[in-house]
Amino acid sequence: MPPPQPHKGRRKTDRWTGRRWNEAFSSGWSLAVAAVVAALAFGTLDPMQFARWIEQHYHVEELSQVTTPLAAQYGGLATVPVCRVQWNDLVANGTTLFELFSGKLAEPLIIVGGPATLWPAKRWTPARLFKTPAVYPSVKTANVPRFRYWDSTKPMTDPTDLGWNDHINVSAEDLFGSMLPHITARDNSERFLYAFSDLDLPEMRHLRKDVRPLAPLNIHPDTSDSEQRRFIWIGSENASTPFHYDTSHNLYFQVYGTKTFFLLPPREYTNVYVYPVSHPADRQVQVPWEPSDGWHVDAERFPLFFNVESVQVATLAPGEMLVLPAMWFHYVQASSLSISVNLWQLSSEAKTFATILADAVPLWQKSWPPDKTLVLLQHFLPSVIAKALYGTIDQCQEGTLGGTTCVDSLIRDLLEQHYEPLHLWTAHTHKFPCSTSVGKGLDVALADSVSDVAKKFRSMSIQYRRIFLAVWLMHLGDFAVSETGASPRDTARFLGSCVCTTCLDYGDEQL
Repeated sequence: MPPPQPHKGRRKTDRWTGRRWNEAFSSGWSLAVAAVVAALAFGTLDPMQFARWIEQHYHVEELSQVTTPLAAQYGGLATVPVCRVQWNDLVANGTTLFELFSGKLAEPLIIVGGPATLWPAKRWTPARLFKTPAVYPSVKTANVPRFRYWDSTKPMTDPTDLGWNDHINVSAEDLFGSMLPHITARDNSERFLYAFSDLDLPEMRHLRKDVRPLAPLNIHPDTSDSEQRRFIWIGSENASTPFHYDTSHNLYFQVYGTKTFFLLPPREYTNVYVYPVSHPADRQVQVPWEPSDGWHVDAERFPLFFNVESVQVATLAPGEMLVLPAMWFHYVQASSLSISVNLWQLSSEAKTFATILADAVPLWQKSWPPDKTLVLLQHFLPSVIAKALYGTIDQCQEGTLGGTTCVDSLIRDLLEQHYEPLHLWTAHTHKFPCSTSVGKGLDVALADSVSDVAKKFRSMSIQYRRIFLAVWLMHLGDFAVSETGASPRDTARFLGSCVCTTCLDYGDEQL
């Protein structure tokens, strides 16, 4: 029986990464690839040589046909199991964690063994944690397994019923001696539980000593252990968190029970409809693609999702650690009662982006009237986008099709992917009151700031750059509308009316 064909409209990719390793083994070339992987494992071929060898010897369009028997479980989307490696093999090959989190090797990987197995935390069980004096700042219980992160301080917050009860400052005795047994007994309406805590909080000090910093687990060799954040995660069977991304690199260690990760790479950002930054579900995916919905996706509301190439799947057993690079989308589900520990370390791209936001609007002064702020941003935003993507305005215009500049192309994508599913944007929306001032001399005055910000964006890889550019645009769009007294629900109108020159479509009507 021939393998299923890719979904109509699915993009071809010319990028070879670790995601394809398992696909290659499923193909007719398994012996040849196995020889190269053996050479890699024994140190005669380094990972970069491996990637180049793959690019030279195989046709990606042929490999894109390869799928696995799991595909039918996930709405027909091809699945690729995440590779497992022994820590000692990585050490023998001279591969560092920093290399696993950067460059061509920045792909998920399951590590078996290693320094984390030396932690006293590896012996944690519900019975042990019951006896440990600790206070969990937030424990959520619900009658549905989905626990979405929700930041109620975000300005777009509405009175949405999230479907869970939040229990504050729960003792270990109550959590493990009362709440979890009650949940697992399945004799009440609340059948799911989810809890996590920063281990650096004072009330978690008795657990923190079981997850001490270890030099081999420091992702960035030039940073201190103090930059790592340590968390504990507890979930009842089937408790899950929907698809989202983090800006920090993640080392995720499974202590008790099993947990499954479904993973999408950063390049799928333009296909998964991430919430706007001012929404309480910021960094999370709007597409409700999860088991409770039978992995069904509304093709009319989320058509771009069908461009997603495949999903990687990683199931962690106790003692295994997942390498999860920053910006990877992950849906996490406890396959059984689960206890996990993770280390977060901010990615270099996120650090760079923080410096961009620290001085987000050059020249601006708080005393300025709204019109002056708008004209400044109407000049600044497109100039930065053009230089960040193509180097100059002229190259930006030449680098896209149909006469649309790269600025308009990026903003059209942003509006379609972030705001349209929330009914906050259409091409026929009411025009935002943009500034009509010429802004004489502004381009010259902004030139140095534009070059500096664009240079920082260009220091990022292209897939990260487009994500952070979109986030930056939304932040500054929110700022622009707030200066006029409007709400973040009008951010899309500002970007589509005042920064994009071709996003509104009124035909022959007057704007």
